[in-house]
Amino acid sequence: SPVNATLGAQTSHTYTIQNDEIIPVAQFSTPLSGGAESTTPVTIPVTLSATAAQIVTIDYAVTGGTATQGTDYTLSAGTLTIPIGASTASIALTVINDTAFEPDETIVITLSNPTNATLGGGVTHTYAITNDDIEAASVSFGTSNSSVSESTPTVSIAVQLSQILSISGTVDYAVTGGTA
Repeated sequence: SPVNATLGAQTSHTYTIQNDEIIPVAQFSTPLSGGAESTTPVTIPVTLSATAAQIVTIDYAVTGGTATQGTDYTLSAGTLTIPIGASTASIALTVINDTAFEPDETIVITLSNPTNATLGGGVTHTYAITNDDIEAASVSFGTSNSSVSESTPTVSIAVQLSQILSISGTVDYAVTGGTA
């Protein structure tokens, strides 16, 4: 709506503001961490290479490991948010402390689908759960003595455990006396 003038052929202009903000790189602070199964909750930090100028979101999920969801740990897939002005946030992992003697186990968490950031080289993190339960099983002979005819070529002597174990094991034995 010009006053004392008329519109010419070019009546619009597009001006582009180029973003000169640094797009931060997101990755795990370290590729490995761990702790005793009695140490919970656990925080797994994710860092940015620069302070966030915009809200950064990054998806994460458990993608491997030997630990079992619901039995050894609790961590559902989710989205981590790093607010404006921050350069780090943490994924909260709950380790379930049980009383079962079992081997050490791992959880592999992977980052994906960042918004307002790019992924760096550290997109996976392995958390090792160290079993801190003392094995309470004992091993013993099934009976205190037995006998067979000397013409019997092979003899099996029963050995038993006081409870079922979740891992395999071995027991050394030796002949320590007798008259044969």
